[in-house]
Amino acid sequence: MPQIILIVDLPDRLSNFNPDNVAALVRQGTGFRCTGQWADQRSEGAELITVERRRQVDEEGYTAAHDAVHNRCEMLHAAQSYLELGEFLAFTGRDDAERFYLGRPPRADVWPWSLEYWKPDYSSPIRNLVKAGALIAAEIDRLVAAT
Repeated sequence: MPQIILIVDLPDRLSNFNPDNVAALVRQGTGFRCTGQWADQRSEGAELITVERRRQVDEEGYTAAHDAVHNRCEMLHAAQSYLELGEFLAFTGRDDAERFYLGRPPRADVWPWSLEYWKPDYSSPIRNLVKAGALIAAEIDRLVAAT
C-alpha cells in the first residue's frame, strides 16, 4: 500500500487554512513538508493514536473498505463513548468506572454496535482517549475517501 506523508506548513495564523484544500491534495498524492514552528514538534498523543489505528487495521481488520460501510456516524458515536469514559476517569480519578457504568458505554444510547465491540480500559483515561482518537481518524479517512 502506498504511503502518503502529509506535511503541512501551517502559518502562525490559521485564518486562511482550508482543510478541504489539504484533503484534495492528499487525494492527488501530493506530498507536503512540515516547516516552520511545527517542524520539530512531536506529539505523543498523535503517535499513540497512529499506533492504535494501525492496530485496528492490522489486528481487527478495520480497513478503509470495512469503515466505508459505517456512513451513519457510527465511528464518531463509538469515539464519543470512549472519550466520555476517558474524561470520567481523568476528571474523577475513580477506580470503579466499570461498576459505575455497569460494564456498558457511558452513553449506551449512542453506542453503534453490539456490546461485544465495547472494549474499554477502565483503568486508563489515556487508553480510552487513544481509542477515541483512532476512531475519529478512521472517520476522517472515510470522509476524505468519500469526497
